[in-house]
Amino acid sequence: MEASIKALQESIEALNAKMDERQQEDLAYRAKIQQSFEAMNTMNTDLATKLLELKTKDDEERKVLKEASIE
Repeated sequence: MEASIKALQESIEALNAKMDERQQEDLAYRAKIQQSFEAMNTMNTDLATKLLELKTKDDEERKVLKEASIE
């Protein structure tokens, strides 16, 4: 009987260890995904800023051309 209980305890400990390992893998995966998301978000912000700069420059150039054509 004691051998069965001991074997069951060892089995439970092995399962718990495996679950802990999987949980660590999951946390590492989630951290990697979060890091990728933050990098993409930063790139998106940078692109939006660059687009706004280009639009502002284009608007200014159009205004200058329009004023030059009126004169």
